[in-house]
Amino acid sequence: MAESQDLLEIQLASETNNQPKQKHIITFMDRKWYNAAAEGRINQFKDYTEPLDLLRTANKNTVLHVHITAAKKETEESIELVKLVISKCSSLLAEPNIKGETPLHIAARFGHKNIVECLIDNIKKAQHEDLERGAEASISDKMLKTTSPDEDTALHEAVRNNHPQVVETLIRENPEFANIANAAGESPLYLAAVRENNSMASKILEICPSPAYIGPKGRTALHEAVISKDKDLTRKIRDKNNSLTKEQDKKGWTPLHYASYFNLIPIVEMLLADDNKSAAYIGDNHERTPLHIAIICGKSHLKVMKKIMSDCPDCCELTDNRGRNILHFAVESGSFKGVQIITEEPSLANLINQKDKEGNTPVHLVAAFGFEECSLTEHHLVDKKAVNNKNLTALDVVLERKDESDEPLGFTARGLRRVGYKRGRP
Repeated sequence: MAESQDLLEIQLASETNNQPKQKHIITFMDRKWYNAAAEGRINQFKDYTEPLDLLRTANKNTVLHVHITAAKKETEESIELVKLVISKCSSLLAEPNIKGETPLHIAARFGHKNIVECLIDNIKKAQHEDLERGAEASISDKMLKTTSPDEDTALHEAVRNNHPQVVETLIRENPEFANIANAAGESPLYLAAVRENNSMASKILEICPSPAYIGPKGRTALHEAVISKDKDLTRKIRDKNNSLTKEQDKKGWTPLHYASYFNLIPIVEMLLADDNKSAAYIGDNHERTPLHIAIICGKSHLKVMKKIMSDCPDCCELTDNRGRNILHFAVESGSFKGVQIITEEPSLANLINQKDKEGNTPVHLVAAFGFEECSLTEHHLVDKKAVNNKNLTALDVVLERKDESDEPLGFTARGLRRVGYKRGRP
């Protein structure tokens, strides 16, 4: 029986009701050759004369897939086996398994740097031979960039599995590897950033002239560097592509929104540096700016609040989609120190009586939340008779809350009356 018959094809027929027979082709690799490939027994393949591309496992893995997967470390014999198999059947270089993974994907996944280099050298050699025969010059390039059904390249595999040497090998061979995003929308640089792998991300930035930065949900590698609180990587990405500071994700958040939310004052300072202030004026899907985010987070974020207000004072004028300004936000968060900082700034005096879309001034919110110790109620510029869209003054709001609740109110009507608050006209 010929060696090629070691690859058995069994046709199974199944019949249900009156449906026609369905034929299924099942392939598997004889254990003799499977074990030889897995254990790297090169001598067994030296005298193999049948086509090696016929040796396939049930998942269409070739002997190259099997050997590279099983290799615990790269030995000289392992490299020689790879070379021997390719010399006998060069088409296996680009043969995918049932998951669409080529031997290069597998070698990159397991961090086999020398095998990766061997595969690339042979792909380039195959291209040279094809060129001499008049074939397309792009064949090697296509083989290198072949992707799985998930559209992962070998570089995605190397980054995801933390193999920096393989990453460097691949991008030095072809920097355009870094421009390819997979089906999930992840560029290799994004993957490195989201995995908090500064060294790999830095290497991609160093070698690749213009890598892709994109990731899922509209986030970029810069978003992820900030979320990871990595100041060094944030700086490197910003220096490579400063426009990313204004990129918004699906929520409308820029990297500065995240820096504000996570209270990262050094990163906030970096993102606002070098006349790069425009990100401070960008609102999210609710028109909340990074300053709004810092204020709503409360007293723990006062340094971020002060930094943005200092560098971009006119962004204090911006409101969210409810029409609420930063003083409304300070009241909402219960940050009375924030209220004090804002009301002590003369240029922000207009905010004190500014109404939101429901006609509520910041003092209306003080009354609604029942805050007793907020200094805003006694500020000399507060309009104590201001009414909202329901024709309610701050005093009315307190009395309405008292009628609706049996709980004792910290913010008393008596206290408001004592400092001059009046009820609205019926």
